[in-house]
Amino acid sequence: MWNAFGYSLAGFRAAYKHEDAFRQEVLLAVILIPLALWLPVGYLGKALMIGSVLLVIMIELLNSAIEATVDRISLENHDLANAPRTLAVRRCW
Repeated sequence: MWNAFGYSLAGFRAAYKHEDAFRQEVLLAVILIPLALWLPVGYLGKALMIGSVLLVIMIELLNSAIEATVDRISLENHDLANAPRTLAVRRCW
C-alpha cells in the first residue's frame, strides 16, 4: 500500500514537472475548488463542481501517460502514433 502511494506521488511530481497543461490545471484547481466551497450552492452543486475539476485533472494524467507511452515506443511522426495522441487530447476537451 505504501509503495503504491509512493508511486502515485512520484507520478504527480513527474506530471507537474514535465507537463505544462497539468500545471495549469492544478493552478485552476487551487482557485476553483475553494471557490466552489465558498459559493452559496447546495452540497450536490459543490460536489459536481469539485468533481468536474478533479475529473479534468485525472483525464490530463491519462493523456500524459498515453503520450509518454507513445513517445517511449518511437519519437518518429507516424500516423499510427498520432492517433492515440489526438484521441487523448480530445478527452481533455
